[in-house]
Amino acid sequence: MIDTNTNNNASFLSKVSDYLIDNYSENLSELCIVFPNRRAGLFLKNLLADKLRKTFWSPKVFSIEDFMCEIANKKITENIRLLIELYAVHKNIEKENAKSFDEFIRWGQMLLNDFNEVDLYLVNANDLFGYLSESKAISLWNTDGKPLTAYQIKYLHLYKSLASYYKEFTNQLASKNIAYQGMVYRFVAENIENIDLTKKWHKIIFVGFNALTTSEEKIIKKLIQLEKAEILWDADKYYAENNMQEAGTLIRKNIKSIGTKDFNWLSDDFKNSIKEINIIGAVNGISQAKVAGNIIKEKFSTLVSDAKLSLKTALVLVDENLLLPVLYSLPPEVVQLNITMGFPLKNAPVYTFFDNIFAMHENAKRFNKPEFSDKQSFYFKDLIKLFAHPNILSLFNANEEHIVETIIARNKVFWQQEEILALIPENKSDIKENFKKLLSNWNVQPNISFECMANFIAMLQKSIISEKKQVETEEIDFKVDIELSYLFAFSKLINNLQCSLSSIADVVELKTLHSLFSQTVSLTKLPFYGEPLKGLQLMGLLETRTLDFDNLIILSVNEGLLPSGKTSNSLIPVDIKRQFNLATYNDHDSIYAYHFYRLLQRAKNVYLLYNTETDDFGKGERSRFINQIIDELPKYNSNIKISESIVSSLPEKQLIDYTISIKKNEFVYNMLKKMANNGMSPSAINAYRNCKLKFYFLYLLKLKETESVQEKIDAITLGNIIHEALHVLYKPYINRIIEKAHLEVMLKEAESIIKQAFLNAKFSIDEINFGKNHLIFKVAIKLISNFIHQEIKYIDDLKKDNNILTLMVLEKDMYKQINILVNKEENIIIKLKGKADRIDSIANTLRIIDYKTGYFDKKEVLIKDWEDLINKPFMDKSFQLLFYAYLAKDDYNNSIQSGIISFRNIKEGFHYLITPENTKNINNIDFNYFENVLQQILTEMFDKNIPFNPTEEIERCTYCPFAMICNRA
Repeated sequence: MIDTNTNNNASFLSKVSDYLIDNYSENLSELCIVFPNRRAGLFLKNLLADKLRKTFWSPKVFSIEDFMCEIANKKITENIRLLIELYAVHKNIEKENAKSFDEFIRWGQMLLNDFNEVDLYLVNANDLFGYLSESKAISLWNTDGKPLTAYQIKYLHLYKSLASYYKEFTNQLASKNIAYQGMVYRFVAENIENIDLTKKWHKIIFVGFNALTTSEEKIIKKLIQLEKAEILWDADKYYAENNMQEAGTLIRKNIKSIGTKDFNWLSDDFKNSIKEINIIGAVNGISQAKVAGNIIKEKFSTLVSDAKLSLKTALVLVDENLLLPVLYSLPPEVVQLNITMGFPLKNAPVYTFFDNIFAMHENAKRFNKPEFSDKQSFYFKDLIKLFAHPNILSLFNANEEHIVETIIARNKVFWQQEEILALIPENKSDIKENFKKLLSNWNVQPNISFECMANFIAMLQKSIISEKKQVETEEIDFKVDIELSYLFAFSKLINNLQCSLSSIADVVELKTLHSLFSQTVSLTKLPFYGEPLKGLQLMGLLETRTLDFDNLIILSVNEGLLPSGKTSNSLIPVDIKRQFNLATYNDHDSIYAYHFYRLLQRAKNVYLLYNTETDDFGKGERSRFINQIIDELPKYNSNIKISESIVSSLPEKQLIDYTISIKKNEFVYNMLKKMANNGMSPSAINAYRNCKLKFYFLYLLKLKETESVQEKIDAITLGNIIHEALHVLYKPYINRIIEKAHLEVMLKEAESIIKQAFLNAKFSIDEINFGKNHLIFKVAIKLISNFIHQEIKYIDDLKKDNNILTLMVLEKDMYKQINILVNKEENIIIKLKGKADRIDSIANTLRIIDYKTGYFDKKEVLIKDWEDLINKPFMDKSFQLLFYAYLAKDDYNNSIQSGIISFRNIKEGFHYLITPENTKNINNIDFNYFENVLQQILTEMFDKNIPFNPTEEIERCTYCPFAMICNRA
């Protein structure tokens, strides 16, 4: 590690402070300093105070957004108010064809985003939306003369109306003296010559900018031409002077456009500095958080234990969702912490609580029986989610009987309000009173929902503050403060919703309020503003602008996050954006590249952490920026040392006190025995292997993730579609030798069969012909085409060796029984069941094949030790393949192989399961070992003395739908 007290390069803000003192020391108070964000201003003022060492009047400091609002004398209106105003425009334009507010907000936010961008980039709205409408009309024109579908007509009508929406919306906002960001920026840009700024400030200095919108560029350029402003850039020769470096793309463009005389402080730090860059792969976000905590403890413990010295160190979260895992991974050496980033409110535990409450009331309306028409009844599964929530658990003492266990033990499906309230102890009168309101009939009076939520938040705040007074320790203070912060944010959000909704007469449905609440929360981030001049700095990437650190730990350096990729929440296609000089994903990539390289240019000790797991669509590989610096920086400067490593497991095993422990009473045990009679699948046993409590939730209580309307095709749906299409294609050839001619027929039929599979998955023709769904439809065609071509090659290779491939069965249900002895006294017969995607045979060898459309690692089919199948992570696929072989062995006399065909690695063909004996043929000895493993798992499962507890390995909880119930989110 490089000593941060040596090799000192002045920070960018230190250079800025020197420049201001050298050139404006006599009239600092008459300066206006404009930064990309608010944070840098405090650092600059502190530097000026340190260097001047006397009392002085500070310059006025703004973020660019605050500066625009200041000179325009306007405020930017909150998003929910803008949505409601836009909905009023929608109703006025569409009249009787207007959508409900619930339907409108699904695309209304996208429209707001586009209007904002149109104004930020000073685009003529009539020209853009007129051109867009014509473009869409041409794209929908059917050369075969077929009339447009109803969906296409509505689609085209929306695009034809966009110009009218924009004009009426902006006029309506102007008449009420409210505005969105783009409106304010356009107003300033169009009136900059008429706005007299000399009365306010002697000079305006723009500091540390990179990407400028057209409105910002026009304003800055005009002020510089009028000699009212100057701009101080921050860049390094490494990327600014190299046209191949995307990090310098926008800097080069803006310097050329604005035409500044001096490119202030074009540094050469990458060439002249000494750096150590450590690149570390970890299995998931939680692992990254723990690695970051370990780095701080092992490398920077001395620095972070000093509030002032720790300013040299920053933890940068590219993925803001990792904030809580990182906070809980910080070592005790961190004496002071400053968080400056936006925390997504949707990640706060209280959001899932309210989401569950809404769902519970909606289900109550759906399930309500006529005999209970005067009294609302609640479904027991909804109540379990409610009372198992960490916000509720925190209100009860640990020694009090768990309400969830009582609900389960009663074996009652529907509960009325008074029955639920009776479960709450009498000494918890405030909780009982709040639950009385939460359980009142929201379906009859939807508007009381927000009032009930506000009361509940107030109770939680009171409880947390009371507990904080009783337990005052530095270690938990920041966590408690964060919890209070997001509760306050929810209180404010709910109050804003109540005020805004008073203007909408037709919002009466509870599901509409639920949708609006969820939409608003998803768009809201809680800004943390700590004491920036002390402590370890924990921030998002955008918050690092203009700041420099000696020691950097950056998490989530993955494609799709850094840079963010090609996703776009816009109605305007990329090609049209380019024509009208709107920002595209290429510009966003350049912005991310600049922030990344600028952050590295003065740093000395850098740790880049990335997730080694990719998602099912291949998203999530380590960032190309990592590959670039590995390839380029050591050649550019031999004093830059780069190391790479992979952390295969968590730095330490974290044991957590069980929040929920489900005992196997008679009711639970009978559910288990019923499952034994109906059949135990490999998926169920794998769930148990990974987490006993998850098995209980999924397979005994049959709790599922909340279902929502699927507008886009996800990875699971794509996998199901491909499985269905392959089944239809191969079905005519069951019990037949597969010939090349058969496969060529399949190639011709593939597209129509895939299309039908999409239709069967409830996607309409129109839905799969547009947007991302259409791309995924094409992906499905390509995947199956590649698979069939690989099959043709395989058949040809077999033929050369005088072998043939015979298709035996597709998706065959297989069964077997196994006996276990529980507690040395009870003999239980368990039915095992499974369904393999395909079984075929080659030269008297049976192949059991499982198709895999998502991510696949060869290690998933490599068993090193039979004990690994008991509870080791990442052995699910091996267990499943052995399970299928175990079920099939009595029906076939063939030698058996079991394995994967991965659609992501189709040219690699069949990936055999490899046993500990390093063989691909599964023999009777292997089956005996596997049967022993099964016996051990199932005996434990049916042991009444072993409760259903959550897993001790918390990294398994990362993507679990029940993580919030278990207090693991």
